[in-house]
Amino acid sequence: MKKEISADNGPGNSPALPPELFPALLDKVADSVHILDGQGRILYVNDAVCRATGYERAELIGKSIGIMNPPEDAALVPERIGKIAARGEARYELTHARKDGSRFPVEAYARVIELQGRKLIVAIDRDITERRKYEEELKLGNTMLAAQQEVVPDGLLMVDASGKIVFFNRNFARMWGLPDDVLSSGSDERALGHVLDELEDPEGFLAKVKYLYSHSGETSRDEVRLKDGRVFDRFSAPVAAADGKQFGRIWSFRDVTEDKRLERELAASEARYKTIYLGSRDALVLYSPERGFFDGNDATFALFNCTREQFRKLTPADLSPERQPDGRLSEEKAREIVALAMEKGGHSFEWRHRKCSGEEFDATVLLTRLTLDGRQVLHATVRDVTEMKKASAERREGYEIQAALNKMLHRSLETSPLSVKLAEYLEDILRVSWLSVEAKGAIFLLEGGALKLTVQRGLSPELVAKCDTVPLGRCLCGRAAASAKPLISACLGPEHEIGYYGMHEHGHCCVPIIAGGETLGVLNLYLKADLPITPKQEEFLKVAADVLAANIIRSRIENQLLQSQKMESIGRLAGGVAHDFNNILTAIKFYAEQVRKAMPPGDQKRDDAAEILSAADRAVSLTRQLLAVSRRQVMTPKVADLNVVTADMLNMLSRLIGEHIELKTDLSVEPCLVKVDTGQIEQVVMNLAVNARDAMPDGGTIRIETAVVEGTAALFLTHPELPRGRLVRLKISDNGSGMKPEVMEHIFEPFFTTKEQGKGTGLGLSTVFGIIKQSGGEVEVESLPGSGTTFSIYLAYSGESCAESGAAGNQCALRPASGEAILLVEDEDSLRRIGERVMAAAGYEVLAVSGAAAALKALRERGKPVDLLVTDVVMPGMGGRELALEAQRLGLAPRVLYMSGYADDAVMRGGATDEGIAFIYKPFSVDALLRKMREVLDGPADKARA
Repeated sequence: MKKEISADNGPGNSPALPPELFPALLDKVADSVHILDGQGRILYVNDAVCRATGYERAELIGKSIGIMNPPEDAALVPERIGKIAARGEARYELTHARKDGSRFPVEAYARVIELQGRKLIVAIDRDITERRKYEEELKLGNTMLAAQQEVVPDGLLMVDASGKIVFFNRNFARMWGLPDDVLSSGSDERALGHVLDELEDPEGFLAKVKYLYSHSGETSRDEVRLKDGRVFDRFSAPVAAADGKQFGRIWSFRDVTEDKRLERELAASEARYKTIYLGSRDALVLYSPERGFFDGNDATFALFNCTREQFRKLTPADLSPERQPDGRLSEEKAREIVALAMEKGGHSFEWRHRKCSGEEFDATVLLTRLTLDGRQVLHATVRDVTEMKKASAERREGYEIQAALNKMLHRSLETSPLSVKLAEYLEDILRVSWLSVEAKGAIFLLEGGALKLTVQRGLSPELVAKCDTVPLGRCLCGRAAASAKPLISACLGPEHEIGYYGMHEHGHCCVPIIAGGETLGVLNLYLKADLPITPKQEEFLKVAADVLAANIIRSRIENQLLQSQKMESIGRLAGGVAHDFNNILTAIKFYAEQVRKAMPPGDQKRDDAAEILSAADRAVSLTRQLLAVSRRQVMTPKVADLNVVTADMLNMLSRLIGEHIELKTDLSVEPCLVKVDTGQIEQVVMNLAVNARDAMPDGGTIRIETAVVEGTAALFLTHPELPRGRLVRLKISDNGSGMKPEVMEHIFEPFFTTKEQGKGTGLGLSTVFGIIKQSGGEVEVESLPGSGTTFSIYLAYSGESCAESGAAGNQCALRPASGEAILLVEDEDSLRRIGERVMAAAGYEVLAVSGAAAALKALRERGKPVDLLVTDVVMPGMGGRELALEAQRLGLAPRVLYMSGYADDAVMRGGATDEGIAFIYKPFSVDALLRKMREVLDGPADKARA
């Protein structure tokens, strides 16, 4: 190595330097020196390399220079060596890695040299850790300087000697409202042109600017007034280096508008001082222990109800009661306070004062020591705080009211049962210390036209028993509920109709609990005798009643949701069973009908088949009830007048309920137009009439009423799914036995019945509920044992005109088939076989398949359209609706007839078939199927689309 890096004799045959001199010299160099071959292998390193990296020289010689690079950079060594070799030299910054894995930044210079016919690379590295640190500190310093320039309240602008803007801060741009394009242009002239229009004296402003630019060494300070009333303090100074060389001029603008205003106000305040002193509403008094009260303003004499001459003769004890509220003698305490104020320079305190006329009042007193005419005196400011204390007490009460309400509102988020929550609310209200109430009260809820005691605290057993049920209009609570207004009584009186002997004297506050105009119950609190509550307390109780109402409504909605979820679960089960049962019934009816037709009249087997058909029809009726309960029956709604539907049923209802029951009607004179399946609504009326009849075994009255009503806020609150707007109400009531609350909780549940075994399926009212819900309506029930029952049904009022009946002509004679091609798709094998048999026997060309995939294959193989696609709706895989849409898209099925006994599918979603869709409801008879097919084939294609 020493030989490789030695030098030959120079020109003139100078003696060569000793080879050992070069490594010795390089080891003295502070920078790291490497000599590499053309492949980047280390041939030589100086001591600085070893010090910087921690490697021994022997560990580096012969190794790739990448040993001193981090792993992610080592792969770049060949590329870097190639670039150095190609360019001859290179300068760059990179990161080196020490032997212990730590890293440090270096600045590297590499150059290709030729020595003894061999190209080598000399690389010199310099550790720039400290430089990087300095650069970061410099960058931080510049950032802090820029930040300082931005946070100062002044607007700063710097221009160079040529008049170009070199710096401005945001405050400058904001103060002058300069657009970004003006500032970014760097033109001071453009900036001046923009601001001149805002100045009161633009000529003077411009003249001063020109003067300073022409006198670059001068400093200036003046004021600039703007047209909008602002005043800027303007300062300008040259920017020069230490040697005196000038670089431009700095301008500083400070908004002193507020300072100028304060100066004017200070000057005015001095002029107003005398007026303020004399006109102050507070008593301003001058006092010294030697002279006593020697001066005061007019408010002083008005406050103490005396003249100036009288006042000067009084002492602090004369203007005070004998003792202060803390029990101390006023004269003794006054001396201590005066001495303290003279010693400390001032003192503030509350004092009980007495006027010269004898009235006492509370005041705040501020004593300040002053030097007047060379003597120390006390200046006293006395303020009557009687009204302020009263207002403070009211504010404190207001805060406590809000805190109590906040606690109640927070409790509303809890998920405890309503009765538990109401009991907790009652406790919260009774614990409010500033309410004029005893620790007694109750909450009644309105049930079946009477108030039911729901929760109570502190009531005697006798009173709990007597107040269990309070009729509307009876006692204070009943009257408050009936009038929907709070009732307050300061003491016991004749209006307290419910009580007991020996009841202690007290008052009552009965606040109705109302939501959306509907009275839900009453909050009843016991008042302390002859201590009525204040208007603010009464307002608090009204708001508390509103919180109770919100929780009652929420509980109702939660109960309805739970009931709805339970009904939905039962409905899914019932709907699924009914769907499968309909397929079975269809097959039973088909085959029984074929057997009956094949037997001659008088044959016993013909009668047996008729019995099978009769039993199947009863099963069909039960199935339809199950579908009504599950809200999955197929409905064909149309606009109808509920008055007409009801009137048409009266004769049938009279025969149904019997002669021992009187049927009365009160039908609206206004048409009660609703969009419903009239057959289903007739079933609703009939079921309710039968229930009413069964509740009156000894006779009674059933009343049917219709009306067009405006929905109330309370109705929509408890039935959020009910359509907003006008409603049609159908009310069916009886004066029968009524129902207990525990029975009413379950009346709409399927299979729940109070009738004897064998006398009721428990599906009547659940069918009513299902039909009305599927029709978009709601049902409400009111009942009390012994007082009868009222069902109120609400349906959306329809603005459409009544639909004409489309039933005419359905029973006309069937036109025989003409060989039309029918594609029958039914996944139930027995139904598919009987359908194919019946259609073929009627003269149709029939293709029968078990699913959608087979149907599409059959259509493609046929190569031409069929006249009619008859398909089940609910099938495994692709359903009937998707099949029909695909077949019509291919142009292979111009008409479609859907079959189903289940409304929860793509065709009947929403409760009814769409207009223009042909549909037959399972189970159906042979004649009904053939008649419907003929109707679809002979009718327009757009009435039987997919």
